[in-house]
Amino acid sequence: MYLPTAIKIELKLAAKRSKRTEAEIMRVAIATYLSRDATPRPTPRSFGMVSDGTFDAAEDEAYFREHWKPDW
Repeated sequence: MYLPTAIKIELKLAAKRSKRTEAEIMRVAIATYLSRDATPRPTPRSFGMVSDGTFDAAEDEAYFREHWKPDW
């Protein structure tokens, strides 16, 4: 990871003060940032489409053989 000189110096000082490695501080900082910035992922449209009981998993192979036609 490339950091500006000023940030690299601050990171090095923070690591010495806290008796942790620079890598550990970066991992925690990145994980914290990502958890705050996390936007919920959209649920796939197919999720739950057959949860009404109309599709029996035992019949899936026959269903796909009949209805799914690859383009190739």
